[in-house]
Amino acid sequence: MDDQAINAQELSHQTVAKLQAQLEARVQKDLDQLTIITNNEYAGGKHVYDYQLVRLTDGQQKEEREALEKADELYYKHSNLKKASDEMDKKFESAEQTLSQYKQ
Repeated sequence: MDDQAINAQELSHQTVAKLQAQLEARVQKDLDQLTIITNNEYAGGKHVYDYQLVRLTDGQQKEEREALEKADELYYKHSNLKKASDEMDKKFESAEQTLSQYKQ
């Protein structure tokens, strides 16, 4: 790469880092306000809750992603079991109605 391209890339990285720092500062300020509101509302003004912006490591991000995937899988299985259970309930009710008609 030539010097001009390297300088442009470095400037781009600096701009992104500056914007990210500004955004993180804004988010932390909002979290600080949320902490104050929550403590006043739910903890009688005592410092019980403290919301902080946390940067996850790569390992923590992987664990979180895996946990979310597992939760999605469990939700999917639960949803399918619930559907199957509802269908079986309907079939059972229909069978009961048919049986009661034959008994009459």
